[in-house]
Amino acid sequence: MKRNVLTTVLYGVGAALTAAAVVVQTIAMLRCFEVGTNYFLIGATLPTVAALLAILGAGLGTVGACLGGRVQPTHSPIAGKLYTALPCALLFFATALLMPFLASGTEAALGLRVPVLISCLLAGCYVLLCGLPSFRAAHPTAIALLGFSAPIACGLLNAYYYFDMSVEMNSPLKYCVQVALLFAMLYFLGEIRFHINEPKPRLFLACAFCTLAAASMCAIAFPVAFFAGRFERADYLMGSLLMLGICVTILFRVLPYLPITPPRHTAEASNPNETVKEDDTSV
Repeated sequence: MKRNVLTTVLYGVGAALTAAAVVVQTIAMLRCFEVGTNYFLIGATLPTVAALLAILGAGLGTVGACLGGRVQPTHSPIAGKLYTALPCALLFFATALLMPFLASGTEAALGLRVPVLISCLLAGCYVLLCGLPSFRAAHPTAIALLGFSAPIACGLLNAYYYFDMSVEMNSPLKYCVQVALLFAMLYFLGEIRFHINEPKPRLFLACAFCTLAAASMCAIAFPVAFFAGRFERADYLMGSLLMLGICVTILFRVLPYLPITPPRHTAEASNPNETVKEDDTSV
């Protein structure tokens, strides 16, 4: 009982710090981001404050995941309703369809347009099919294999931003989106473990909270700044919107694990490969 209370406090404080990071980063983009240079003004402290808040939020969420008691509920986090998958799936589809036209980097980056299109389409199909219990139950192997398209899509997008030499390597536009995509890769790999009946619930939760914290640095602040005229790179806007969709879906998927959610003892897993033992004490 005491452990559940402590876990709840850690999650609550971590969520509050992450939300504060979103607010501070958004203010920083509007007030301190210099139009045309892709950098914050020299001496600006708000970006540093936002980064520290996000790191603390991720750290507390990770500690809460490690200290959490028995895994609840018995369903895997993927066994949600279709609407929980829609934000992430739709943004993957949008990225696939729009990025080839929005991309404006160097030749090495532009060469990744087709791989990004294919991988994002497959990733969108994977996330969408995860929201269909009947399909998951009938084709568990196909879901597991298709699941690798999500981290691959994030990796290819990361490569696109890395090889885009038209934006400075240490520009916030670049490293914020790249860090968020790296954590998203880890998160999706954690999802795949549930499909192959090798779940690591605490590791999954830790990756989810770190992804939420990292994505908070761009998912809301960048779109607000773009439409406020602080920068003009639509391809970086697309990457931040994708992270926003991923974040919304992650929130739906981690909610059943939080201590504030009543356990569903009577529910049965839609797929035996998705069952998580309540007394699983592994990471």
